[in-house]
Amino acid sequence: MVNGSGCVAFGGKPPVWNNDDSNYAQWGAVKYGPEPLASEMLTGVVCGSITGDVTLPDSVANVLQGTSYGSQAALNGTYIPVLESDVEEGVGYGASDEFTGTFVVPAVEDVELGVDYGNAAEFTGTLVAGGGGMFTGLILQE
Repeated sequence: MVNGSGCVAFGGKPPVWNNDDSNYAQWGAVKYGPEPLASEMLTGVVCGSITGDVTLPDSVANVLQGTSYGSQAALNGTYIPVLESDVEEGVGYGASDEFTGTFVVPAVEDVELGVDYGNAAEFTGTLVAGGGGMFTGLILQE
């Protein structure tokens, strides 16, 4: 929007853009504004000399559950973050690897022989259970 007679709006009156601290548009006695910030408009939307730079997530699955966003906050996130205790120890995860897993994977010698395990079954257990037998000695009681 620009000041001046080149713009004609309601009732044939030109709008006035007030660029002082109030930063609003006015037609007659009615005030509209202020001009939004780039961070308040979607990417590519132009208002006056400002071009929006906000990109919304492409899916509610990419937004944390309980977070509302979008036009009139009509979209609700559904993403539920993984607990650190459910991610293998030392593995970074999150948008910028801000979390580190704490789950300790058992050693192959502690898992039964032939049992595949791990995130992609990349480990195979080697434990062979011993044949301990029965105890046949005396039991002393006090």
